[in-house]
Amino acid sequence: MLKQFISYLEEQGCSKNTIRCYVHILKVFQDQDIKNIKLKDLEMLLSDNLSTAAIQQAAFKKYFGWLHKQGYIALNPTEGLLVPRAEYNREPISPEDKEIIMDAIEKLPAMPRAFFVMLEKTNLTPTELLELNTDSPLPKIPCVESLRSSKKAPLFTTTRNRRATYDWAYYWWRKVLKYSGVKYTMYQLKYPYSKTS
Repeated sequence: MLKQFISYLEEQGCSKNTIRCYVHILKVFQDQDIKNIKLKDLEMLLSDNLSTAAIQQAAFKKYFGWLHKQGYIALNPTEGLLVPRAEYNREPISPEDKEIIMDAIEKLPAMPRAFFVMLEKTNLTPTELLELNTDSPLPKIPCVESLRSSKKAPLFTTTRNRRATYDWAYYWWRKVLKYSGVKYTMYQLKYPYSKTS
């Protein structure tokens, strides 16, 4: 099963490093019946290190999403899987800081700029955004429109034209924080500010 998944990742244009990382994470399921894996089992496997947990989450979602689409499992156990709470801080960004952050995002190259604008304006998570292709249904946002293509390819890619990973997104988010001088997680872009916050 894992060999078939590796072939799928290669077809998707994932880098060798990403594939090697995913395989290392997914080996834990090698001797288990994947049909019996539940959400709580995956939550127990998540590392206390936020960066590691985020990579594990991406690997789990990719693998079990593929298994579900291929019909190997009836239900996808990664639905609702979140990394530790600190990474999913739901405190909204103040209007003043939001303006500073969006100004910093405007200074980024086209692709990471489009990524964060989509993160802010849609209901998609970073992992879901990274799984999009150029022929996927996309919102009508100017900086995103330029990435659209009838030819199927990863929407967000690295400089080597490989599908971008969470590490890629986190790299550019650190750039945003450096330019803006504030400290937030990228997930906080999604939460609207209200006077009662």
